[in-house]
Parts: sequence; C-alpha cells; structure tokens
Amino acid sequence: MKIISGATSDLYTDQRLHRTSETLTDMGFTVELIGRAKSDSPEITGRTYAVKRFKPFCRKGPFFYFEFNLRLFLYLIFKRVDVFLANDLDTLPAFALVAFLRRIPLIYDSHEYFTEVPELADRPLTRKAWLMIERVFIQQVREGISVSDPITIAYQSKYGIKFHTVRNLPKKLDNSKDPGNKYTELRDYPDQRLLLYQGSVNMDRGLEEMADAMIFLDNCKLIIAGGGDVLEDIKRRSAGLIKENKILFLGRLPFNELHYLTKEVDLGLSLEKKNGLSYSYALPNKVFDYIQSGIPVLMTNLQELEKINKQFNFGIVLNDLKPKTIAENCKNLFNDSNLYRSLKENAVIAAKELNWEIESKKLKEIFIGFLDPELSDALIYTNQKGTK
Repeated sequence: MKIISGATSDLYTDQRLHRTSETLTDMGFTVELIGRAKSDSPEITGRTYAVKRFKPFCRKGPFFYFEFNLRLFLYLIFKRVDVFLANDLDTLPAFALVAFLRRIPLIYDSHEYFTEVPELADRPLTRKAWLMIERVFIQQVREGISVSDPITIAYQSKYGIKFHTVRNLPKKLDNSKDPGNKYTELRDYPDQRLLLYQGSVNMDRGLEEMADAMIFLDNCKLIIAGGGDVLEDIKRRSAGLIKENKILFLGRLPFNELHYLTKEVDLGLSLEKKNGLSYSYALPNKVFDYIQSGIPVLMTNLQELEKINKQFNFGIVLNDLKPKTIAENCKNLFNDSNLYRSLKENAVIAAKELNWEIESKKLKEIFIGFLDPELSDALIYTNQKGTK
C-alpha cells in the first residue's frame, strides 16, 4: 500500500518527517514524502522512501500557501495512493480536497498548535483565516496525531475527532564516533563550557536573551545550530560576541550528523517563551535530542517539560528569561559538580525510555489497520487488556 505524505518544509532537517516516513516504510508501506525546495536547500539523498520537492514561485505569505496547495492538489489528484498523511495545517487543504474527491483516508499530523503560534498573536485577521481553514478541512480527517497531550486534548475537544499523541522523540543514539571529527575541537581551551541551541531560529525562542546572557559568562561559548526568521537579527545583536568567538553559528545541520555535535557540548538550551498556547503546550524535540546525548538541559517552565523533568530530573527549569538569571543558573550548574553529574546520569536513564523505538509503537498502531484490519483489531484488544 502507498502513503503520500506532505509538508511545506524543505524536508532536509525535519527529523519527525524522516522518522515517520522511515517507520512506515519499515512497516511495509511504500512512502512518498513531498515538500518544497528553497533556493538554498541541500540535495536529499540516502532516504529509504521517495522524496519530491516543488520549487515554488512565491516564497512566503498567502500566495506561497495558495500556490503550494494548488500544486499539491494537482499532483495528488491522479496519483496512485491508498492513504494520505498531511503534516500541519498549511498542507491540509490540498490533502483534504483530494481525499474527499477520491474517497481516500486522510491522517493528519499536527506538529504544533498551528493557530496558536506566536507569529499569529498580533495578526488577528490572519489567525482568523487559518482557523476557518482548519474548521473546514479538518472534517475530512479520519484520525489525527499531535506532539503533546495538551494539543491532542485541545483538538479532540474542539472538533470531536480522535487524536493520538506521538511525541517527537529521537532514535536511540548511535554511539559511533564522528567520522569527520568536525565537532571535537570547538573549545578554545580545555575547560571551556559549550552551550548548544539547536533547531529553528524563530521569534520567542529566547535566543535574544541567551545572547545577552553570554556577556556575563566568561568561560562559555554559545553554539547555535539552525536557521530561521530571526537568524540575521541575532547575528547583528551579537556582532561583538561573535568577534570574541563567544557565539558560533553553524547554520542548519543534517540530522544524521547533528548528534555528533550534541555529544560534544556541556549543556543543551530550550528557551521557548510562553507566548501562545502552541509554545505553552509544546514538547520541543531538541530537549529529547539533548537527553539522548546524555547532557543536562536548561529550559523554560513549559508545562509538559516540567512534567517530564519532575519524572526524570535531567535539567534546570527557569522561571524567567532575564539574561542575568540565565547566566547565574549556568554558573551555579557548572560550579556544582555533584549536581551536574547527577543531571547527566538522569539524562542517560531518561534516554532509555524517551526514544523513537518505544514511541513509534503508537504510530504503528494508527497505521497497522490499513495493512491488516484483523491485526488492528487484535492490537486494540490486547491494549485494552493491558498486555504488551
């Protein structure tokens, strides 16, 4: 059976899309993943599934979304396919229309609470338009997936559609050595501490405050691995610190080598602000990448992160994002060797449970029925009985 999945990203660094596509391929599906190619998008090779990327004429704004969905609709309408998988609200219109016209089952994977992202907070008309699109096209969805329990509950209560939580967890860490030794000499001197932020460099990620905090941290270097809308603003803000080699920008890295970098650092950063329910309900995947590498995490007090940290105690939770507060917490952690060692040990323990090998079982339960309805019924029965 064939699954066509789609997203508006360029697919290069999106680990969730890759893990999902790979898991479905391993189950026996033929998978095709559709995205877009930006002017600077690297070539994608070595995937176990097919990849297609449109080259849009419009790069952003409403015309981009209209063009992408139009091209996606025209591509899907005649393709041989058994199941659709729409990723996020900005691909849902095309998938939903074709699913309706061709009577093809549609699964919807919402990677965030799309209509509650900070970018829409001060744009009420745009947010209203997305809400209308969501209300219209989500009715065609058979089942939904989200990345955290609060988002799952929100969608189920709003639309009455069954949603499942499949967290954005990484695979168990490959402990092989970095074949290129690219990241083993990032320190300027042996006892320098490396702080890492990986992921999207967008608004309300706390990077402005983190950059300012580096003024108060003499023995540390901040590494930012990622790209996004505010990247150039952060670089301009940090020009002096960049010259002093206290902040290093590595750009977007392919996910199959990102963990080599993460293993070399001393502290992972997840500093999202509680601006909008999308961030308040979020479970940033970067936190789980840090955990897999066995490093402590400095994070903001998002409700789902606090819940997991109370269970495993792998990090320090910030109650505010003032630069001096960030700096003081970093200093206290690095000066307390017992605390640091304890958090590292707890991260290793958490990694044994918080990984894709375990979490992907939830994804398989959703899709197994398309391969074998009888097997799906048996799986549901055993889950209800509480057996493995």
